[in-house]
Amino acid sequence: MFNVLPRPDVTLYGLVHGILAAERARDIAERRAGRRHPYRCTQLIAPLQEDRPLGELQFRPVQCVDLSAAGLLYLSDEPPPGNELVVALGNKPLICLLAQVVRQERVVHQSRFLHRVACRFTGRAIEA
Repeated sequence: MFNVLPRPDVTLYGLVHGILAAERARDIAERRAGRRHPYRCTQLIAPLQEDRPLGELQFRPVQCVDLSAAGLLYLSDEPPPGNELVVALGNKPLICLLAQVVRQERVVHQSRFLHRVACRFTGRAIEA
């Protein structure tokens, strides 16, 4: 004797399949870019200006959210100062990295409108 199961809802199956596919894609993307780690602290960013030494750049503080070997996610009251940035990480001595803005969006965080900015590291900034 066999139990007869009702025919599955095709719409529900499609939704679940879509969610699982999105999760797999997110996991693959995170594996490629490296796992992100919470990094809740204030760090410094400045627009990249190749004709100026690091000490002359106008750095401003931003609130970091997470960090990986491939990049950084931060929150700021202002949009990024350019598509190419210098990011100063850590305490003295600071590690200065070059970064490219790959995504930015306006978000509400703790009842405030902020800019959430994702950056990909492209190299290390070294004084010439």
